[in-house]
Amino acid sequence: MRYIRSIYIFCSIVTSVRSGASELPEERELTTNFSSMSLTKVPEGLTPITTTLDLSYNLLFQLQHSDFRSLSKLKVLILCHNRIQELDIKTFEFNKELSYLDVSNNRLKSVTWFSLAGLRHLDLSFNDFDTLPISVETGNMSHLETLGLSGAKIQKSDFQKIAHLQLNTVLLGLRTLSHYEEGSLPILNTTRLHIVLPVNTNFWVLLHDGIKTSKILEVINIDQKSQFTSYESQQIPILENAKTSILLLNKVDLSWDDLFLIFQLVWHTSVEYFQIQHVTFGGKVYLDHNSFDYSNTVMRTIKLEHVHFRIFNIPQESIYLLFTKMDIENLTISDAQMPHMLFPMYPTRFQYLNFANNILTDDVFKKSIQLPHLKTLILKDNKLETLSLVSHFASNTSLRHLDLSENLLQHENDENCLWPETLVTMNLSFNKFADSVFGCLPRNIQILDLNSNKIQTVPKAITHLTSLRELNLAFNFLTDLPGCSHFRRLLVLNVEMNLILSSSLDFFQSCQEVKTLNAGRNPFRCTCELRDFIQLGKYSEGMMVGWSDSYICEYPLNLKGTQLKDVHLPEISCN
Repeated sequence: MRYIRSIYIFCSIVTSVRSGASELPEERELTTNFSSMSLTKVPEGLTPITTTLDLSYNLLFQLQHSDFRSLSKLKVLILCHNRIQELDIKTFEFNKELSYLDVSNNRLKSVTWFSLAGLRHLDLSFNDFDTLPISVETGNMSHLETLGLSGAKIQKSDFQKIAHLQLNTVLLGLRTLSHYEEGSLPILNTTRLHIVLPVNTNFWVLLHDGIKTSKILEVINIDQKSQFTSYESQQIPILENAKTSILLLNKVDLSWDDLFLIFQLVWHTSVEYFQIQHVTFGGKVYLDHNSFDYSNTVMRTIKLEHVHFRIFNIPQESIYLLFTKMDIENLTISDAQMPHMLFPMYPTRFQYLNFANNILTDDVFKKSIQLPHLKTLILKDNKLETLSLVSHFASNTSLRHLDLSENLLQHENDENCLWPETLVTMNLSFNKFADSVFGCLPRNIQILDLNSNKIQTVPKAITHLTSLRELNLAFNFLTDLPGCSHFRRLLVLNVEMNLILSSSLDFFQSCQEVKTLNAGRNPFRCTCELRDFIQLGKYSEGMMVGWSDSYICEYPLNLKGTQLKDVHLPEISCN
């Protein structure tokens, strides 16, 4: 499933990735970096060919008209995190090539406008404006793509001045918000809208209007002052003319009732992908959570990540069922300290489930779960113990990809396993598996990760894995290179960091299809038994990963520390 990152770009991120002149796209471009130098004014004598000037994180409080006059080639100017109180855009009238101007995170209270026709990125967010710093000249910047704004008051008349601009991104980085005129945001014409709220802000109207504004909407800093439950009859208004298909909420601290109402609001809009990160909820519960209306939605994906619970008096089962009854394609609830999960008794259409970084136990599989369309299941970093139990659950699905890494899983020889024929990728790394795990593997597996377990040998009496292409046995306790007689089509083998002393005849006879071998960082015994393996490393033309630095003799003592490539074992002496 596609991963969608947060789309809010901080000045600190921009400055952290600034590059040297050698990485700039054109020749003769120069980046000059004066960041974090406690400067109180712009340095004199700047090189005229400077194209990128970084003055962020200083103590600048005023800009002079002469500061940048000589920089005719200047394209990027970063002034964020200073103490500038007034900005005259005419200061940059001689910088005809200027396309990126960041004056965010200052103390700006006023802007004197001047049209910079070539500007594509202008960031005035996180400043001290009383009203939004927008003028007619702003609307004349026809190439503008990204616009960052701030202001204690937001009203329609301000946005109407730039309503004709086709913007890619608008960022509202607000330090305070004393007034918002309903209907202001939808005036904007932008693909992405990011709103960073000050603390204790009622975000209800902003969320409502934001969904009617842009395809991608991100809101950061949502707290308990939302006052959802104070609305009469707690009725959720129907959103007409919704545009948002991707909704991202970050740093959320609400009552469970508020969160419930947000989900109900979003459920009946145009939102297809809904992600909430760093969410805390709890408190008293007043709403009937069985009243959720699951009808009429285009929702496909819900992700809750980094979830924290306060004490509250609603059974957790009600929370689990609220989400699993949503019956969407993709559901993620990760890093939530979730001890259990419940599903409805009827079949659901989930294709992707991610419950990583929780505390789920085997109990989750002890009740019948009907997931006939499930293709990907991620249960990484939980408390699962019995592999066969997982296999019986999986047998009733269409599972193709399974991640059970970082659990407490084991397998006993007398336990029967029953996997679906569809399963092709499996991650069993960082568990407690011994050799017996090879008796509980899917017949059609193609990619298998068993690294960081307790495996000593690959048993000879196991099912032939005729489809296996990649096998990772790194960080185990193997003492010999395993043969491939049970997986004849193996192409990639990783046995790095085991206890391998020498290669086996079985490996050379049965692993002829292997194209990539990682056997580095093993305690090799550099005797005649290893001669063929050394020859393979020398003449295999890149087949062996990490050759030759990771292939070092441990024994005999007179060769300890010698790279295998430097060991000379004449054929005549070995015969």
